[in-house]
Amino acid sequence: MLRVFRPVARAALAKSQMGIHARQATITIDPVTGEKVFKKPMTINTELPEDPRPQQRMQAILTFLVFAAGMTVACLGIFNYEKVSSPIMNATMYFLRRSEHARELLGSKITYDGLFPWINGEVNTMKGMVDCSTSICGDKSSALMVLKAEKKADEKFTIIQWLLIGENGEVVDLTNDASVDLFF
Repeated sequence: MLRVFRPVARAALAKSQMGIHARQATITIDPVTGEKVFKKPMTINTELPEDPRPQQRMQAILTFLVFAAGMTVACLGIFNYEKVSSPIMNATMYFLRRSEHARELLGSKITYDGLFPWINGEVNTMKGMVDCSTSICGDKSSALMVLKAEKKADEKFTIIQWLLIGENGEVVDLTNDASVDLFF
């Protein structure tokens, strides 16, 4: 009796599964064109459709590239802001504004040149290394300030080189300026 039941049960199961798939097929009406769209379920024997979203993939890649570029610019801006606002650069600008030689070359109102000041080089207080340059401007003209300093263990920073290079090529050595006693 069991042997007769198994083929019948398998046939009934296969028939019921076909009915399930047939019921899953849907007919929808496209709201824009008004056409009927028949969607049947995907089976093992059905070919895979073409990728319907190549433009979306390209848009995702472009979005990622724009995001990566934006993050790179933001990180560079943050690292540069850290250099500009460091105590060493603040002390340097303070003493530069009081230097008679710098005021002769640049005029008064000495500050960083440009809307976003950029410091090239290294300003690392933890290692005790300062080797940087930045553009400085005043009322009369602008110049490039070059600062090199180092610090040995348990000492203050020692200024090795502190120069202003003017637009006309004039070089002013600020380490020899008697009106400034730069230390930090």
